[in-house]
Amino acid sequence: MRIWLIDDDEMEHILVEGILKSLPQAHCLNFFSKIETSLQTLHTLQADQIPDLILLDLALPIHDGFDFLDHFQNENLSLIYPQTQIYILTSSQDRQERSKAQAYPCVKGVILKPLLLIQLQTLLLSLEKQASEQLALLAQ
Repeated sequence: MRIWLIDDDEMEHILVEGILKSLPQAHCLNFFSKIETSLQTLHTLQADQIPDLILLDLALPIHDGFDFLDHFQNENLSLIYPQTQIYILTSSQDRQERSKAQAYPCVKGVILKPLLLIQLQTLLLSLEKQASEQLALLAQ
């Protein structure tokens, strides 16, 4: 599974990497600390590089997570990358901010920091199950 973490917090990078290393499945993890870099990369991807999961922090310098979501929505990237699931990873206790994020059709959920092993395991299992079901439907 290809996972992107878009977060400027180095400790979050270390935490997510540690959690993924503890899991039995192999995962490809890419880190981005700036929205601009993640969007530039998104527009240059080959088919085998498309992320299955994006964990997006809302509080980033210069451009924030909402800027990423606006771009993703305005450029119809959910149509180009339909398998990509976006989850907000935030430490914000502001319910209005979380509700605003969840109003984007491309956002599948919100996870409060710190990310726990069981949360990521559950999320990855759910995504793997969805991918298997989609493959089964295509095979019919």
